[in-house]
Amino acid sequence: MTKAECQKRPSWLWDFCDISPQRLNLSSINLLALIFTNTLIPMDTDLKNIVNTLEAEVTSLGFEALKTPQQVKNLFSQAEGTMLAFVNSLCGCAGGAARAALQWALEQTARKPQRLVTVFGGIDQEATDLFFSFTKPFPASSPAIALFKDGMVVHFVERHHVQSSPMPELAKDLQKALEAHCA
Repeated sequence: MTKAECQKRPSWLWDFCDISPQRLNLSSINLLALIFTNTLIPMDTDLKNIVNTLEAEVTSLGFEALKTPQQVKNLFSQAEGTMLAFVNSLCGCAGGAARAALQWALEQTARKPQRLVTVFGGIDQEATDLFFSFTKPFPASSPAIALFKDGMVVHFVERHHVQSSPMPELAKDLQKALEAHCA
């Protein structure tokens, strides 16, 4: 998020706009969880457990988690057909709209991509950085949703789209892209 985008938010949220996962602690995650989901994370939960839980939301839909640059290289070396990729994130917009939109769109369409993959932005950083080298000219964005056909991006949803779109609108947009590009 840019400084200008951050400053459009209430000033008490400014400190959280540019938090890197290395600076996150349970107190800041709990505050963000309370702000965006109205729930608290138990105080004995650590960051790894939170990441595992958020990743499981996506892998339970059939997405394969890519953790290493080698996995990303292997994926794109055999990039025939269609692939839906999700760049997961700790942020509230990933939980409030993006993951739910993925689930809804995949459930509502008969046209599915041949492959579902996910990387976790800010957590599996090297894999995520390499993944974004395949999404040019689209910028690195977390969360993000990319639909590929034969290794080329045919649909891309950046963070600002996730933040500015209600979940049903985001899901319908993704559903239309799946129906247009998947068999």
